Amino acid sequence: MAFNIDNEEFARKLNEIDDPITNYQSSNTNSDLNNLIINYLATEGYASTAAKFAEEAQLKTPVAFKSIKARFSIRDCILSGNIVGAIERITDLEPELLEKQPSLHFTLLRLQLIELIKKANEDDKYLKQALDFASEVLAPRIPEDNPSNSFLQSLEYTISLLCFPKDTLESIPELKKLLHPSLRLEVASQVNKAIIEYQGINPRSKIWDIIEIYHWSQQELKDLFEFEFPDIGADLAVPNILSSS
Repeated sequence: MAFNIDNEEFARKLNEIDDPITNYQSSNTNSDLNNLIINYLATEGYASTAAKFAEEAQLKTPVAFKSIKARFSIRDCILSGNIVGAIERITDLEPELLEKQPSLHFTLLRLQLIELIKKANEDDKYLKQALDFASEVLAPRIPEDNPSNSFLQSLEYTISLLCFPKDTLESIPELKKLLHPSLRLEVASQVNKAIIEYQGINPRSKIWDIIEIYHWSQQELKDLFEFEFPDIGADLAVPNILSSS
């Protein structure tokens, strides 16, 4: 037998539960929630927001503020297409990181090439610069002992953007997505995660563990008991809820 419950009834039943997880009136729970928020902001690199929230909630950030600020600056560079600036800031923060993680370095340089190709699509004077960058900077970084040639394939795939007029990419979604701003966000997230791991910090904010448990319990109720209720927070499964600090 299936059970159905609307939004109002579901919320009312949650409020009736005498449990610290759902009893938001508890001062202890408020403190837990504040710590959860500051953990997310610090881990994701939202420096100014984390500092302001910590001050108002009288909390200490779990990560050094200098590191948060530096990571946000790096993230901001990547999201604005300033890959050169991002690489410089990464090197200033962790001088050996990119040397020890050539795959991450290659990803950043490929994004730099994509930014040059975007300019070349608008102005032919950038075409030679893009080709020179591909042959002189990226090509030498392709390891000869890479059995899958993933670096080479990635470079060839990127260079192929120059073979198609921008207005024809609608029919080639695999190439079109390389020019989409979401790629910057993807790379920024990879870089942020790499820096945090390199610094010995858990790269995953605690809120994602809670969201995963929540979604798992929802699915269990639906599968085992045919229990239907509002699927609250389904969109939260996507990382980087905040798009700016």
